[in-house]
Amino acid sequence: MESAEPVRLARYVEQAHLRMPVFFVQSDGMVGLPLSRAVIGDTASLRHADKAAPLGGGHSTQIRIAWPGYDSWERQIQIRDQTRSRNEITLERFAKLVAGVVDRFLSHSTTAITRNPSWRVGPGGIMRNNVVVVGTVQVSAGGWMPILQITGFNSNLNVTPTHFYAA
Repeated sequence: MESAEPVRLARYVEQAHLRMPVFFVQSDGMVGLPLSRAVIGDTASLRHADKAAPLGGGHSTQIRIAWPGYDSWERQIQIRDQTRSRNEITLERFAKLVAGVVDRFLSHSTTAITRNPSWRVGPGGIMRNNVVVVGTVQVSAGGWMPILQITGFNSNLNVTPTHFYAA
């Protein structure tokens, strides 16, 4: 009997038709939403907030976070609304859900031991007010990763021009 893992890998990664990244652009042209604002629903400045988020089909997706020095972390979100017609969620709703997942990761990780102290999360490290949710990138047929910007944090982060982090 064939293992399910190679079949799953082929279906969700190798044969996946990935969508373009989704960027959260504000009405003034600024890209990204401060996490501290997005988690409380302050997304009124989001351009095209009431339009359907371009996430493709399906009813749910995984939001995956691969933060340097921490174990991989993911949460499932619903990408259809609760109406009878099960419409795609709006860009505003998607931004709030992604921000909520990032915020839960930060809260959960404050007590975890990091393997990379430069990227430590919690008091004395990177906090909610240091994070901007720039957008998301689809990494598999069933998963998206947030694109994050770290601001206002003075640390010697080990990032070189050859590295790109999509948390």
